[in-house]
Amino acid sequence: MSFSSLAIFAAVISAALCFAAVGMMELRRKRRDALLLRLRGLIGGDTRASQTQHRADNWLAQQVIALLWRAGIVPAPWQAWMTTGAMAIAALAGALLQGSFGLLLYPLLLLGAIYLLLLRRASARRRLMIEQLPVFIDYLWRAVSTGNTLDAAFATATLEVQPPLRGALERVVREIRLGGALEEALEQSARTYEIQELRVLTLAVAVNRRYGSSIQELLKSVVTMIRRSEAARREFRSLTGETRMSAWVLGLTPVAIGLFTLITSPDYLSVLWQDPTGRTILGFGLGAQSLGALILWRMMRAF
Repeated sequence: MSFSSLAIFAAVISAALCFAAVGMMELRRKRRDALLLRLRGLIGGDTRASQTQHRADNWLAQQVIALLWRAGIVPAPWQAWMTTGAMAIAALAGALLQGSFGLLLYPLLLLGAIYLLLLRRASARRRLMIEQLPVFIDYLWRAVSTGNTLDAAFATATLEVQPPLRGALERVVREIRLGGALEEALEQSARTYEIQELRVLTLAVAVNRRYGSSIQELLKSVVTMIRRSEAARREFRSLTGETRMSAWVLGLTPVAIGLFTLITSPDYLSVLWQDPTGRTILGFGLGAQSLGALILWRMMRAF
């Protein structure tokens, strides 16, 4: 391994360690600030400006934590250290196999693979939660019909539903017990898990709290809307299955060819990496591939 490769390797490891340290500090600060905001709310302080500033300061950390929550993984500091170790091993393997080019490429491939796996798991859990939501609303309607308050009925219905929706709703119940409003806790959970149907339930609760309308009729309407929407979504996905499969093939074929070339003929890309024009071509190709994958991903999300 050359001196330049060692220097790049040290830089990658330093950046990974910094990432782990920042992740741990953000997790601890998020927990501390959330507790302080809740205490300020309990004593009557104005927390709106503090919450806005808190979200702005920790946007990146909140995005990572929200992705972990959506994937069903409880955020913890050891995850940042584990990711750092995996990046270090990938960087070392890339440096030994393909020099400075592999030193940069392998950690990026590892992070990309982890991100895609988390997205796939979060998407599967989100679909399951949407399927479970009408059942939960039925439980909620029955609990309200027996004379319970909406907050008490929500806590009772949460105990009847199965994971993964139960985990998201238990966070709402904890917020209510800490003194938070039901509609605000529901809105926060809907943003975290990116479930539009949960936002509709939040709107129904907010309308009931503000205007005093019949919550039973609102819940019935929400259940009907969710079931019809889910049926229409399933039919639409079945009709567009061929299009989505074509998008997957178009998006993954260049990546598969590049990885196959990288494994079977590592010198082929090393020549391009060592030449200034070759690096320009590689950068343009990676940028075009990333842009195309992003466009196809956005198109697939519409399905």
